[in-house]
Amino acid sequence: MRRASRKAVLGAAGLLSLVGLGAVIATQTGEDPGATTVAGPAPTTTRPSEEVNERVAAIRSAAAKKGPGVLRPLPSASAPGEVTTTTSEQDGGTLKVVSARGDLTGYRELGWVAEPGEEVGAARCSDTIRLSVDAKPVKHPTLLICWRTSARKSVYTLAVKAKGKPSPKDSVAAVDRQWQRLG
Repeated sequence: MRRASRKAVLGAAGLLSLVGLGAVIATQTGEDPGATTVAGPAPTTTRPSEEVNERVAAIRSAAAKKGPGVLRPLPSASAPGEVTTTTSEQDGGTLKVVSARGDLTGYRELGWVAEPGEEVGAARCSDTIRLSVDAKPVKHPTLLICWRTSARKSVYTLAVKAKGKPSPKDSVAAVDRQWQRLG
């Protein structure tokens, strides 16, 4: 026999022995020979579709009892033009500064603000946000949004600290610096 033919015969014999071994294992474990298995760390037999549908219905029912299933995001205003964003780490936290020549009211994080905020210098600051139309406003002591907007220019900051409250003074200072840069 030629070398290539011998390899083909040996390969086919090896494949048949593996298939035969799989049949012996399935017979010994009592698995349904028509069941489908899914590859993974430990092969499992798939469930009939009725059982899956029952489990999905049970999960949906339990979720409905807990509260709203899907929360709709807040609508976000479109940017009035080019938006500049800078992020820096400082004092155990992060400060994001967003600015544009135009009104950013309702834009991204500024749209999260759920109250008029507190006046701090020429800006306003709030730690009470709402991330969904269906959610109640929540006070976040480790997050602070400060802003100053007009029809001509806008600046807002998003300050987050792992521990403690972000400084309104530092956030407003960043708003004021960027406001001056916009002219």
